[in-house]
Amino acid sequence: MSSDNIKTMLSELKLNGMLQSYLTQISSRAFDEFCRDEVVEHLAVGEIQYRRDRSQQRLYRTADFKHKAQPEDMIFSPERKIDKAKMTELITGDWIGRNENLLIDGATGTGKTWVGCAIGASAIRRGMSVRYFRTKSLLREMSLAMRMGKSAKLKSALYKPGLIILDDFGLGTIDVEHTEYLLDLLDARTNVNSMM
Repeated sequence: MSSDNIKTMLSELKLNGMLQSYLTQISSRAFDEFCRDEVVEHLAVGEIQYRRDRSQQRLYRTADFKHKAQPEDMIFSPERKIDKAKMTELITGDWIGRNENLLIDGATGTGKTWVGCAIGASAIRRGMSVRYFRTKSLLREMSLAMRMGKSAKLKSALYKPGLIILDDFGLGTIDVEHTEYLLDLLDARTNVNSMM
């Protein structure tokens, strides 16, 4: 069978990671000495990595973070007063696996949102689903969904992610109607999924 036929079949089967690995194999003499099992393993690893990367990209798009923060970019200078040991523990995401919640507090402009996005990015790297919302925007969205009779769909979307990040939580007052929406969300996620 010709390499063109193999490329066509891999493409038709949508095995894009395998296709990229195959293209690497036919363009490099290093693979000439691989046994059949090693060649197949290389193809399979290529496909697995491709799918993981695509899944991670989808999770990032869905999360809709305010900042493209990554945990390794965190600055632990004395004036920021971030406990490196505690932050390292939070970044592991074990607390998310235990369905625990996290409250980050501090003065405006101290980087709470950035830290929250970095922790969320770390969770995505571990394959967890995350959604980021500004609290007031989410409450308005919930209110609109209720009025349009689409609250069940929105609630379902809000209950599924492993972590929901509510930014600017407690900034200003929340009216009675929105308090009920927020209570419903918190109640539905208690001991099921995490919130920050």
